[in-house]
Amino acid sequence: MARRVTRPWSLWRPLWHRSERLGGWLFHLGALAVMHLVTGGGYLVLLRISDARGVTVWDPGMALDRAIPTVGWTIFPYVSYYGYGVLSVLVTPRTAVGRHRLIVLYQGLIAMTLVVFSFFLLMPSEIYLVRDVPAELLTGQGVVPAMFRWLQGVDRPWNAWPSHHACISLVTAFYVARTSRTAVARLAMWVAWALLALSIVTTKQHFVFDLVTG
Repeated sequence: MARRVTRPWSLWRPLWHRSERLGGWLFHLGALAVMHLVTGGGYLVLLRISDARGVTVWDPGMALDRAIPTVGWTIFPYVSYYGYGVLSVLVTPRTAVGRHRLIVLYQGLIAMTLVVFSFFLLMPSEIYLVRDVPAELLTGQGVVPAMFRWLQGVDRPWNAWPSHHACISLVTAFYVARTSRTAVARLAMWVAWALLALSIVTTKQHFVFDLVTG
């Protein structure tokens, strides 16, 4: 399995042959688009399938989940997840070695995603905690309520465990931190990820169990 992840897949070949275009950015951006198409596109389709089925196999919730309050401002670190892919592109050198590193990262993320998807499909669990979000964070005015409304509209609550948000962002954070040149950048990456991990439960998008297993 490790060899399959570290050896470039054939799907990258068309991009590799054009890797020098746009000053080397074409490969990086194209690879990012492919990775998001598989992980993000598949994610949205699978959640809608689970939503239509409406079947919960088991409940990973516990008292701690109800005790954790909803914290509105943590919606910002939560959605920062969508910038992690951009960070991985920015820190990767536009060289043959850099391209191979990016391929290994993205192949690893795709492989992890397929494992997570299998759990979503075979062991679905509704994240009923979304119903605990205070009404003012869903119906109020301003950026934070608008972001909560958008999130709950797009992200159907059938992505319980393991948390795709947690595992993908953690591996990407490791990559970005390791590739960053300064200690300050590495520290900033880990502070940002810690806030993202916290936001998973304070936005009521996940159970604590999901975060740990993710």
